[in-house]
Order: sequence, then C-alpha cells, then structure tokens
Amino acid sequence: MLQRPEILDALENRPLSSISILRLRDPRVSAFYTYDEQSITLNSGRKLGVHFGEEFQAGSSRNMSWATTDKAESMRRAMLHELAHHFEGFSGAAPLMEAGFANPDRRPITRYAGSEWREYFAESLVAHFVDPGALAKYDPSGSMMVMKVLSAIRK
Repeated sequence: MLQRPEILDALENRPLSSISILRLRDPRVSAFYTYDEQSITLNSGRKLGVHFGEEFQAGSSRNMSWATTDKAESMRRAMLHELAHHFEGFSGAAPLMEAGFANPDRRPITRYAGSEWREYFAESLVAHFVDPGALAKYDPSGSMMVMKVLSAIRK
C-alpha cells in the first residue's frame, strides 16, 4: 500500500522524519503520529481482541485497523491511518479534509471516523486503499474527499 504512486509522490514532497515499530508500554495505543517531529510510531505488541479482530462492517466497525483478523494487516492499516495525519500538513489538504467532514451527506466509514475531521479523513484514506468499493458505496462523499486530497498533495 505504501508503494502506491500517490503516496510515494506525496512523501517525496514532504518526507516523514521516521517510522518506528516497537512495543509500546501502553497496550491501548496501536499507533500515533507526532506532528512536531513528523514521525509515525506503530505498536508491534498488537493483540487479537484488543487491537484487531473483527470483520469489517461499513459504518459500524470501531476503526479500520481493528476491522481485520490479521495482525500484519492491522499494522499496515494503522500505518496508513497515521500517514493520513502527516498529509494534514500539506498545503491545501486540511481545508479539503475539513470540508469533507462538514459535508451533510458524509457517512463515516467507521465509528472513529465520525469523531472529528482528522479521523474522518484518516479512516477514509485507509478504506480507500483497503476496500475502495466499500468506501465509494457507503460514503461517496468521503471517497471523493480522499481523491481530492490525494490529488492536491501530489502537486
């Protein structure tokens, strides 16, 4: 997923400083993005039933990294989610994300996506790469938002 041209082009324009994979002390944290450092940290200590373990159900799954039964896939999804937070810093991207969340036709793909504009974009981005058909069908406005942002950050 990270080798997709739209991601590589964006990271060439604004690279991450680091990506760390380690066992975090707090087992409730699956991953996080540090805005000041422009870095991503992934928790390698994922457990079935804590960080992942359910079938994906559009609109009702907890979050996209939880909605898989595979540990490695959960980590890939968490990486994409945190990468979406990095994309917030690209010129013109945040207003597109905020507008997407403000759209009255939006239907958040997961429960977490409904919490605020940053998570709406992050969860939608993961869905765009993991199950684009489900995102386009369940939340067409979220799908369009992701495509607009990906186009904007490649420039």
